[in-house]
Formats: sequence, C-alpha cells, structure tokens
Amino acid sequence: MPTSTFNKLSDDKKKLLEKAAIKEFSNYTYDDVSINRIIREIRMPRGSFYLYFENKEDLYLYIMDKYVINYINNLGAFIRQNNGDIILSYEYAFDKVVDYCKNGINAKLVSHFLRGLTHRIDVKTKELNRQKAIEQIFVDINSDYFVDDSKDNLFYVFDLLTNTLIHALIEYLVLEIDINLIKKKYYAQLKIIRKGIYKVDIC
Repeated sequence: MPTSTFNKLSDDKKKLLEKAAIKEFSNYTYDDVSINRIIREIRMPRGSFYLYFENKEDLYLYIMDKYVINYINNLGAFIRQNNGDIILSYEYAFDKVVDYCKNGINAKLVSHFLRGLTHRIDVKTKELNRQKAIEQIFVDINSDYFVDDSKDNLFYVFDLLTNTLIHALIEYLVLEIDINLIKKKYYAQLKIIRKGIYKVDIC
C-alpha cells in the first residue's frame, strides 16, 4: 500500500498517478505492465515513484483496493434495496457486475484483475478500511433471515458469497462459458447457501 510520502501528496498529483496506473493496468495484463510507461506518461522521475510505492504489485493493490471498497459500498446499497436480504442482493449484484465488466468505464481493468491477481488481492488488501466497510453493510442485513449463530459468522458468509460471485465472473470473462449456464449454476449455488444441504433433524 502507499507510503506516508504518497499520502502527503496533493489530490491532483495522486489522481494523476492513479489515472496513469489505471490506464496501464487496463491495457496490459499484470505481467506486461510497465512502471516505466506509467511514470513516463506523467513525467515522474523513477526515484519519486519508489518513494510512493514499493513496487508494481504495491501500486496494483492500491488501485484494486479502491474497486473493492466501491464494490462493498454498492453491495450495501443493494442490501438496503432488498430489505436486508444479503443473498437476494447477491442475485441482484450478479447482473450489475456482469454489465460493468462488459460496459463499464474501466471494464478491462476488472477483467485483468480477475484473470491474474485475485489471490493476491484477497490476501493482501484485508486492511482496516475494508473491514470497516464490510461492517457497515452488516448493519443493513436483516438478522431475521438467519438461524442460530449465522449472524455471528457474517464475515464467513460474506466471503463465501463474494467468492461464489468472483468464480462466476471468472467463468464468464476468462473461461468464456455461456452466460446462461453460469447464471443457472450461480443461482443454484445461492439457493444451496440459503437453504443448506443437511436435513434439520441431522444438524
């Protein structure tokens, strides 16, 4: 994540670097991204870049964290629209995210993110600001839908639903599986999560 030196930059300078980085990561897969192209575009000395970020991955994680936070905030809005039903909200989110991945202003960036660095993002961007954003959406979830201690395990539920959504998007964008087959599978998975697979008397 960015250094304290980067955090002291003016908003204009931050946005200049962010814009150049988004362009580069949109046009190239992670392995082909060039820091030299980024800093050349904004006429930044190479030494200055490394005062702000440790390396290419550090910059990428910073950019993608912004998208992750935005996704969480949008999910919160979906939950409020669906009366606190988190699973129904993930059904609603699927079409919205697919549409963005096809037509969004930075659709290529999201596609490249899903293609190459999902596991790194999951491991390295679990920062405090992300946790706070997730906790905020939990306030809007209707606990009446849950059984027993499910409310206490909301972080696990959130990860399970998000990973299910990400996997569906990878199948669509990377593996290019027919969208109708993916939706059928995705909705079936959400139904299983909603109802569980064990008989009540066995549990």
